[in-house]
Amino acid sequence: MINIEGYDHYERCIDGGRGEFADRIKSGEYKNKSLLIFNAGEAELSPYLSYYDIGNLVGHYTEITGCTREDGQPDHFEPYPNNVEIVSWPYYWLMKAAITVFTEGKEIQHGILEELSGANAPRSLYTCMMRQPKPMRKMLFDVLEKESLLPDGIVTCAWKGLSIDLKEQLPEDGKWFPNNSWELVRQTHRFPPWYTNCLIDIIPETHYDKLFYTEKTWKAILGRRVPLICGARRSNHALADMGFKTPEWLDVYWDGEHHEYDRVLGLGETLKTLRETGGTDPVHIRGAWSGWKKMSIDNQIHALEILLEYGKPPHNDPNILKEYTFAVEISEYLMDYFYALYEKI
Repeated sequence: MINIEGYDHYERCIDGGRGEFADRIKSGEYKNKSLLIFNAGEAELSPYLSYYDIGNLVGHYTEITGCTREDGQPDHFEPYPNNVEIVSWPYYWLMKAAITVFTEGKEIQHGILEELSGANAPRSLYTCMMRQPKPMRKMLFDVLEKESLLPDGIVTCAWKGLSIDLKEQLPEDGKWFPNNSWELVRQTHRFPPWYTNCLIDIIPETHYDKLFYTEKTWKAILGRRVPLICGARRSNHALADMGFKTPEWLDVYWDGEHHEYDRVLGLGETLKTLRETGGTDPVHIRGAWSGWKKMSIDNQIHALEILLEYGKPPHNDPNILKEYTFAVEISEYLMDYFYALYEKI
């Protein structure tokens, strides 16, 4: 475990401040200092400062990143000099999702568990929730609209005025639903009212060029939906490599395409194929759900197993360790609950 006391400076970049800290690095403030950066809530410190340059601006730099790094796959950290160390801990948002989704304060929300376990079969093919406008999300909405796929799902798109459960929010400074409201963030990190009525969750992940799973992905898995990620290259395949299941009828052949637009077009083709083969008929969806139910619980359990086995923070920040300890406590309870549910199906 990395000891935060062994560094000249420790910076916890969770609630913003990354740009300001990057500016301090560029100013030469840490020229001969050893730095430890906890940045597991994001995929990079700054898009305007390369890790090669960081190495030339500090004495030694260690960053705990939330980015998933795959063996043999190049990523945005490279190249970096020998005095830069990148530690991948892609479980921060899994930890946060387990806590946010299933607890209120320090108490398990049994109503959420009962809603997930007792819900009827979905009647809509998919849901897709887009709040902050980003280029890939705009492309995704355009494809759904152009191919007349919007009626087949329940779609929220804030910049189009399709907000459904967030109607009370207003745009501020030209930015829809800003992240500076904790109540709003918590609301969007939980299941929306229609969630169990949808079979697939199309997940417009935060980054299209970095393999980075946020609460959007973990919410779908913990919520027993079929996860379909619109994000970085190999997002769906890397999830499968981690041991998560998807049904045979969901074809993500496009997941390895290098250009994000080709991936969005491929996702649209997958939805069109499902529609053309009767996948939008409620009877068909009910049959698909019947085959997915046990796999969905497998995924719930597997996510919590990963959190317990691999999810311990790689450093000794007492605040992060405290949060992880609570996540472990509730995960053990949740796994018992999910195992019991699995045996009933």
